[in-house]
Amino acid sequence: MLLVNGKRRGIRLAVSEKVVVFFLAVFSLVLLAPSSALAAGGACPSAAQYLNAATNTQNVTLSSLGITSCYYVAANGSDGNSGTSESSPWLHAPQMPSCSGNCAAVQNQSGGVSAGTGIILRGGDTWHLGNSGASPYTGGAWDWNTGQYPIGTASHPIYLGVDQTWYSGSTWARPILTGDNPVTQSTTLGSCPYNITGAGGQANNNIINFGNTEYIIVDNFEMLGLCESDNTSGGTPAQGNTYIRYPFTSNMTFINLYMHGTSHIQYSCSGGSGHCFNLFFLGGGCCVERGDSSNLGETIAYTIADNCDSDVNGAGLFVPGFYNVYESVFRCQAQGIYGYLHTFHDNLLEIWSSPGDLYAHPNLLESDGEFNGTNAFYNNVVRHVCSGGVANCPNGLVGWLPQPKVGQSEYAFNNVMYDSNSIEGPMTMGGPINVGTLIYFNNTLQRAGSGSSLFSCYPTNPPTAPWTSTNDHIISDIANPYTPQCTSQQIASPVTDLVMTNSTATSKSYASTQSYAYSPGTSSSPTVGVGTNLQSVCSTLSGSSDPLLQAAGTACKSDTTFGPAYNTTTHTVTGLARQALARPSSGSWDIGAYQFGSQAALSPPVGLAAVGH
Repeated sequence: MLLVNGKRRGIRLAVSEKVVVFFLAVFSLVLLAPSSALAAGGACPSAAQYLNAATNTQNVTLSSLGITSCYYVAANGSDGNSGTSESSPWLHAPQMPSCSGNCAAVQNQSGGVSAGTGIILRGGDTWHLGNSGASPYTGGAWDWNTGQYPIGTASHPIYLGVDQTWYSGSTWARPILTGDNPVTQSTTLGSCPYNITGAGGQANNNIINFGNTEYIIVDNFEMLGLCESDNTSGGTPAQGNTYIRYPFTSNMTFINLYMHGTSHIQYSCSGGSGHCFNLFFLGGGCCVERGDSSNLGETIAYTIADNCDSDVNGAGLFVPGFYNVYESVFRCQAQGIYGYLHTFHDNLLEIWSSPGDLYAHPNLLESDGEFNGTNAFYNNVVRHVCSGGVANCPNGLVGWLPQPKVGQSEYAFNNVMYDSNSIEGPMTMGGPINVGTLIYFNNTLQRAGSGSSLFSCYPTNPPTAPWTSTNDHIISDIANPYTPQCTSQQIASPVTDLVMTNSTATSKSYASTQSYAYSPGTSSSPTVGVGTNLQSVCSTLSGSSDPLLQAAGTACKSDTTFGPAYNTTTHTVTGLARQALARPSSGSWDIGAYQFGSQAALSPPVGLAAVGH
């Protein structure tokens, strides 16, 4: 009804007029709609080419991970594009400071990037974070610590990664995030050409910075080109010099990454020349920093941190530790983990040193408390540590320093450690505090010369920890591979290891040059069939309610995998280096990390480096 000249008049619209009014109404609603109407991404890649890190299941789809809406980013894109397909990509990703246009509309919508969203960067493209003048420039750190603080969920995480069928160039390659500094092995840099700015323009020198976020998967990026410019004694910038910094919240997943190319200016320290190493911060060399040491859930898998193209003194790994790390490679570092571990397995750590640095103390895995409950360290290969003697580690190092809490346990088994010249031993029994029980079994440990013991214990009063050592194969020229403090501490059960000198090991065909170092060559080798059956220990782990410890219990019933196989050409993990053999359910086990038996050799691809350096 319509009021005309004070009287109500009925109006009847033709069908065509009704259609016009309908579309005008819809159009008005669109105009009045909030910016969240722009939030819907496009279809996600459908190929089964992804990893479910929680179950270590290969070749799953994004949709199976809960990623159902995707945006696309490429070096030839425009932020004015829709971003919803590979044919209409943005130039920048949300949370990059230079993100504008439709990219910014999604970034700034209520709640930010939605749970279940994938952001796909084109393979082979490079994004520059260091303002070198190269394009595309991100505007600084890829900073998730600003704006809407996007948060994923357990069932619908946020995915930052790739579609391996979408790339520039002739073959697939990871997308690159670079700080723009040259990759160099120089130990005498006078300055860093570029530092990366973060929120508010501060030069915090991070590549990816996660703040109040969680449930984010970071997959298949190459990151390089950080240079650390702090030259103060002990240089410990409060924020930055990290490839990935993430928050007090947890549930983060980092997979298939390749991090390398750290550099730093020459340090000046009181009392002498050279570099002043301070754990994790030097040279931007820390690959990932954990913001907390009590939350659960973060995972690193199939990730490479290889600083062999740079000055090793500038590189460190993690602070303060990780919850679950597996099938990853850490090479040419001068500092490992200072913090907590829960499960750490099937990894390769090699070429650790601090040549010429009188102030460095390049510890491998110096734990500082561990997670609550039981923890496990197994199937790892650690080698070429301070090779060449004191000149490469003038101040020594700690190998693995576990410190489970009082009343709790730490298991270490099936690890192979060799060519280690650490002063404080590769397997250290706790730290200068009272700790829980340490359970070592079926490890193969070798060191050349007559330096430090392989098992070192801190001389504390009261003693540090009850510990056991069973079925360990120890190759050392030291008369007693345990420091005196170890033999005076509370030993929960007799030490039942096989100890031999290097010359004896050589005469029995145990050598570093074997395909699997220091493995038994024949059924009559002295480690074969003379060990204690520890199936009950494995069952204790298998009976845990923690799936990670259940997996450790399963691995315990077989021998070592010899860590991951590393392809040095593609900088990828290509699987496990060795097919593990089952240990007998009854009867004697072998001593050491290996169980002798027939085994089909794994066929390594071209460029694979399973041994050596």
